[in-house]
Amino acid sequence: SKASSSGSAEGPLVQLRPSTISYTFSKVLPYFSGCGRTLQSTLDSIASGEMAASDLPAIAVISAEVPVAAAADAAKDRDAKKGGGWSSDEDDGDGSRGKLAKKGGGKINAKRGGGSGSGGGGERGGSGGGNSKRAPETETKFFSTNNRRLWVLKQCEARGLLGAEGTVGVRLQRPDVSKRMVEKGSRSFRLERCSDKVTLIKVDRMPSAT
Repeated sequence: SKASSSGSAEGPLVQLRPSTISYTFSKVLPYFSGCGRTLQSTLDSIASGEMAASDLPAIAVISAEVPVAAAADAAKDRDAKKGGGWSSDEDDGDGSRGKLAKKGGGKINAKRGGGSGSGGGGERGGSGGGNSKRAPETETKFFSTNNRRLWVLKQCEARGLLGAEGTVGVRLQRPDVSKRMVEKGSRSFRLERCSDKVTLIKVDRMPSAT
């Protein structure tokens, strides 16, 4: 894969556990659009040793500090809107072998952080800081728009196919790009659509693999 340039939305290659990354849609097609290869057959090839998980192009990942309450609200919204849209997530050709960037960068762990505001005196002459405002508690969340590759990688992690660390190299979007996507959304990413689980859409006929 190409090294990112100043004009690229992608940042460094880092190691993450697929289980820490959320899908950006709750429904996806069960095959890759470009080559027609199914997600299951790709997973089977990795399990049999015919190919390695690292043969899949590195997925792009958005990293964002999300208020804990907002993340919970997004999950409730998503559950209330089940049966909504789905995505092909433009993973054309991801089932085929490709030359990949191997390990690079450090491992990132999802973290939870918050912060309490300064106490000081009470409001309107009251004593103590009981009414002082606290900064909202946040947590680092990871999302990928490459939902089909992510499904395969999550299955690989669950089966112990990613080595002792259980991580894969992913391409983090630049902080400014991630921030903009979280605040404004895009066609392929909206926080309220994100999900930790995905359903493979049932299709009448699978395309022929190329």
